Amino acid sequence: MPLVTIKWFPGRTDAQKQDVATRITQAFVEAVGSAPDHVSIIFEEVARQDWFEAGRPAGAPPPRD
Repeated sequence: MPLVTIKWFPGRTDAQKQDVATRITQAFVEAVGSAPDHVSIIFEEVARQDWFEAGRPAGAPPPRD
């Protein structure tokens, strides 16, 4: 029973989430033969200020050498 967790910044609409969930579910159905009702997807919204990449806030310009 696949469980997919998607962490992203807030701001997506319910329609966008539905579209992503439908596409991911279909991918599992096609790739591994999962029954659609066995695929679970969780969307977690993470505030931009709580997301860091390479020790820097997300979206910050790369350091200059």
